Amino acid sequence: MTHATRVSKKLRPPVADLSPAALIDRKLDAQWKAAARTIAGEGVVESVHWDAKWEAVDRVLLHDPPLYLAGGFKTVKAFCAKHLPGVHLQTVRDSTRVARHFTAAHEAAHGITSLAALLDYLEAVNGELPRVAIDPARTRVVVRRGRSNETVLFPTLTTDEMRAAARAKRPKRRSAAQPADPTARAIVAALTKARLPALAPTRRRANNLFPPVADADLVRFGKALAAIKLP
Repeated sequence: MTHATRVSKKLRPPVADLSPAALIDRKLDAQWKAAARTIAGEGVVESVHWDAKWEAVDRVLLHDPPLYLAGGFKTVKAFCAKHLPGVHLQTVRDSTRVARHFTAAHEAAHGITSLAALLDYLEAVNGELPRVAIDPARTRVVVRRGRSNETVLFPTLTTDEMRAAARAKRPKRRSAAQPADPTARAIVAALTKARLPALAPTRRRANNLFPPVADADLVRFGKALAAIKLP
């Protein structure tokens, strides 16, 4: 290692100080620009634009590193605000999943919402999404009819029935047991109200050991603690 090499490394800025675009090489930059053009509908036939657009969004989000960094965006939220204005993140999730697993013909035949619910159902049943091609016309779904379950083909179900089947297969959420200690209950209630339940402390006698608090949560965490009314 030469002295010149050592000097150049000292002058190199830390990774945290670099802009997102500075972390991306030319190949990834080209992939980002191609995806951005597809998302905007440039050079895409209108009849297949929906599928092509969301496949491009899927590539942008799932690439390692995310391709939106090459566009100057540091977060998914910032990327969506610019290129998918007004689209809820849940819709982004459902649309990218449908575009990834189904063809444009499937989407036209069955509808995006029903196919998204079918994916939720298959994921709940198998613990993960299938790694093989999915043929909606041959996929069977267990639905509740009256007092018994019935296995039917996906195309025979309405969107509401498909959603209900997906909900029925999701793991039931167990409500967290309330601490017996009244002080602990008050702290947990305040943090839950502030949407910071993960910061509930470990109680050791009269001491509270809180988990590490991120900078972004400090203000809400402080206000939550200040609002606690101890018994």
